[in-house]
Amino acid sequence: MENEQENTMYEDFDEAVTNAVTTLELGLFRVCMKGRLKDAELPSGLRRAAFVETDLQDISPLTKFAKLERLELICSPVSDAGCLSALPALKTLDIRSTLIGSLAFLRGMSPETLILADDPVEDYSPIFEMKALGRLETDEATLKKIGAERLKERFPNLEIVIDNDLPWITADAARYDDRTEGVYSVNLVEMIFGDKVRAVKDAKALQAVLDGIYDVSFDETDVKLIERLCREHRSMREIASEWHLMPETVNMLFAKILRRLRHPSASRRLRDLVVFEEEDAS
Repeated sequence: MENEQENTMYEDFDEAVTNAVTTLELGLFRVCMKGRLKDAELPSGLRRAAFVETDLQDISPLTKFAKLERLELICSPVSDAGCLSALPALKTLDIRSTLIGSLAFLRGMSPETLILADDPVEDYSPIFEMKALGRLETDEATLKKIGAERLKERFPNLEIVIDNDLPWITADAARYDDRTEGVYSVNLVEMIFGDKVRAVKDAKALQAVLDGIYDVSFDETDVKLIERLCREHRSMREIASEWHLMPETVNMLFAKILRRLRHPSASRRLRDLVVFEEEDAS
């Protein structure tokens, strides 16, 4: 299985919510939630919800959707899934590369399909107390922890699908341990423009422009992330550990920051204050 979703996924929260009104499906990919799920005007009859590479932590707002049949929590920093026991219609549950450490909520639940991989779970025994499990998709490492023989004894008709590509690995995974090189704020400008800076015309003016952009366009968390990466040279994995997020989430947040800094309203003001390599310094 590749890291792809069959259903429509959106990278814009408002667009996803608008479409969910008619499709009864909410698909979010690389979206910064920042608690917006709680106040989202979603249809009460929502049937599917998918969160892939988001910063979603609190899934309790989902409990009001009693008709929810499919839930996908993939590469998102959810750590507590206890509230899922309040979803009686859930038929498919996909939990991969999250921070969920306890599966106690599965006891007595009736999902027909369970997808599990790359989660910090120590006790898989609640799976054996599920009511109607018919299909388990997992990787070899997770299946070994669960116990294939015991699964077959408990669920004689269970279909087990082994897929070692289930752990969610993004193309940027190798970069998470890297540290931002160079001196702030030159290193940030180089990431914005994708080119090496040969000289800064006015360092104080450059920082003043950045500070002005921060004040208008970014919140405290965004600025702190820029500081951690570019000034303190922390790796994304270190920041993720400190903030209790997934490394992929930190990567996503910083990518969104760069996109906003590349907007002409910001980049034009920065461009005039630096000289890139192969440019005339005059």
